[in-house]
Amino acid sequence: IEPKRWHSDLSACWKRCVRLALSINDRSSISTIESSLLAAFSKDYPDNAYMHLWIAEIITENGMCGDRLEPIAVQLFRKAESFYSQAQYREAREYLHLSEKLFKSLNNDESWLGCLVLSANSFEHEGDARLGSSQGVANSFYENALQAYRRVPAAKREELGVTEKLESIRKKIRLF
Repeated sequence: IEPKRWHSDLSACWKRCVRLALSINDRSSISTIESSLLAAFSKDYPDNAYMHLWIAEIITENGMCGDRLEPIAVQLFRKAESFYSQAQYREAREYLHLSEKLFKSLNNDESWLGCLVLSANSFEHEGDARLGSSQGVANSFYENALQAYRRVPAAKREELGVTEKLESIRKKIRLF
């Protein structure tokens, strides 16, 4: 598994390999595939921001590595935090989307809520960053932030400061 050839052919090969092993219920092959994917997921890919995400998508879309989903979700969330701290908001949201789904499926509400809030924050900060170049573009990100914050259950909004964030973002949105 290597990033340079991932989209040209490796991704499709791994997906076919997984589907075939699952369709014939070849436990030995499934175990080998899971081990290979987990080993690849644990490596560093400094020149490819999305490699961990792509590997995790294959794992989760095929219901593999059931006992390792929590650590995968945690690692995806940490990658998202790293991208967020470097103002790479789009990348952060891509990772947050998958980690959010995993945490939700694992009934880990605290981490799930953390994903929702960080995703909303990333939309807001990207709107702030775009404000200087275009109010319309900034407003689009602010609208997305509002939608993301609204996904936080009402019972948790006060505790997480979401109510104030919603009001703050509404004030940032201006008609152009």
